[in-house]
Amino acid sequence: MADTASEDLPNPFTPMAFLPPDVAFHVTIKTYVVVGTAAVLVWDVLNNLRGDYQLLAKYPIRIPTLAYFLSRFSTLIYIINCAVFDTIPVNACAELALAMDWFFPVVISSTSLLFLLRARAVFNDNIYIVSLFFFTWFAVVGGSLTSGLGTEGGNIGTTKYCWYTSVKSYVSASFIIPLVHDTLIFIAISWRLMGNAHVDHNFKSGFRTLLLGHYLPAFSRAMLQDGQMYYLSSLTTGLLSVILLFIPAAPTYKILFTVPNVALTHIMACRVFRNTKFGRFREASISTMQLRFTAANDRTTGPGIPLSLARQARIRRRSDSNIQNITDREEKDIAIELSDGFSKDTPENQKSLE
Repeated sequence: MADTASEDLPNPFTPMAFLPPDVAFHVTIKTYVVVGTAAVLVWDVLNNLRGDYQLLAKYPIRIPTLAYFLSRFSTLIYIINCAVFDTIPVNACAELALAMDWFFPVVISSTSLLFLLRARAVFNDNIYIVSLFFFTWFAVVGGSLTSGLGTEGGNIGTTKYCWYTSVKSYVSASFIIPLVHDTLIFIAISWRLMGNAHVDHNFKSGFRTLLLGHYLPAFSRAMLQDGQMYYLSSLTTGLLSVILLFIPAAPTYKILFTVPNVALTHIMACRVFRNTKFGRFREASISTMQLRFTAANDRTTGPGIPLSLARQARIRRRSDSNIQNITDREEKDIAIELSDGFSKDTPENQKSLE
């Protein structure tokens, strides 16, 4: 009888014993996902310590750099706290959950701000589009506040371990609105960069330019492809986060992809920022232009080319050079804005781009 009674009583030192088997499985899976995501983020931070040091020591500290480090530190603090919440007995579960949920808007807003500054650099001459993007960014800030209003944490049974006891459906606004914001900016930047293509657009060439970056100068193509990587990562994890919020499952399982979404979006946004700040786009552009120049010389100096064709080739190259000079000036202006954010064309920026 004693053995039967002991089998009916849960082990007070095992938090999963206080939950139904299916719920315990969901909680365990979420714990694994959060710990794995925290490990990936810590690795990314350590792997880019040298670059972060260079941003502080060798570049002027302005609003974009401040936004970058705000996103860096807030995301790291948030995800480490999520790992602590899911793995360590802290007892004050409701208070820790409340603190994390109200810290969540700082994480989302600072990461979205990096993408907003990118759009501002590209559309610096159009105050209406920039104002629209600032409006959508404020909507992101407001939507992310729903995480503090619609989620609650608590203890698992009588243990000191924590889990989420309630997640409201309107918390999905904290994922949907950033997705809309990123989508608008991604489409607008891609459309603007398509104007730099060295080809008259039809459906086929336009599709190849938008999807693969064909016919674009090297700088524009690098910007487009980096934006695509950021947007696809944000779109994938964001949609998964929204879908899980509406499935019939334990509250903890509904927010399974929240931490991966935050971490992956942050990592990609910071990667794009570093690539731009350190001039990696410009290096790629210079290398590609040198290769094209060498190939053009090889073609024009080869044997057996009629003089009339050589003359026509020189005329076409002169025309293409004029177009390229215009595009290069536009790309240089964008590069200055991307590298320096809200500042104007300073001598330091001009020197770094020459």
